[in-house]
Amino acid sequence: MKKETIILAVMAFFSSMLSAQEQVDKSLSRHNFFYAGQSKQRRMFIVKDGQVAWAYKDQLKRGEISDAVLMKDGHILVAHQYGVAEVTQDGNTVWQYAAPEGTEIHTIQPIGKNHVVFVQNGKPGYKTFVDFMAHKDMGQKTLLFLIDGTYGSRDVNGAPNPKWMKEPFNGDWACSLIISQDELACDAVAMDMIINEWPEFGSLNYCDEYLREAASIPNAPSGTVYKQDGKPVEKPLGLFEHWNKEHKYTKIDLRYKKL
Repeated sequence: MKKETIILAVMAFFSSMLSAQEQVDKSLSRHNFFYAGQSKQRRMFIVKDGQVAWAYKDQLKRGEISDAVLMKDGHILVAHQYGVAEVTQDGNTVWQYAAPEGTEIHTIQPIGKNHVVFVQNGKPGYKTFVDFMAHKDMGQKTLLFLIDGTYGSRDVNGAPNPKWMKEPFNGDWACSLIISQDELACDAVAMDMIINEWPEFGSLNYCDEYLREAASIPNAPSGTVYKQDGKPVEKPLGLFEHWNKEHKYTKIDLRYKKL
């Protein structure tokens, strides 16, 4: 008798679940919500009754909206990579703080009614890649380093898109291999090509910090003393520089070979 009672209770429970599911409103209007997407469009939206009631587009024209909070008074706190601000739905800026050169801000939260907390990063620090490069089985051996750019593309998903419009590709696909015995120089050239083609990607701004660190040993910007086998690394691990306006280097010997 007890077993039957349990089975009937379970059946009644699932029956009530199915009934509730049948009554769920699946339209966009069932919930009002605030949306801020981390993307190159740098936009935020308030949706009410299934319609966009308010929209905001960051006018900085670089970086991304990394974090945003809709507060009780209707104001919005926003972290947009290069700073933070409090804005109103009328488009006014209550206050703003610009991230110092060489730093970024990707998160902000209100603390009570009169304070906020945000995280500012960018100070040079220890880089694990540098330890890898200095390892006796990598940086201290004669190796040939290769970057496969055969299918180099801006878009991560789907078919390669778009073509590379700037020099040295000039409206064609990258279809390139970057080869060097200097791993720092190899990465530096690849970075320059990517940054030159798509400078709007804010996440590329500090992607070279590990190269700067490795090329500055024993005076690394972070102050880190990199060691191998317990002994400090005493020499730079390779050459690092960015090309000039003519896409030329002073230390790196870059040669194009069309196959």
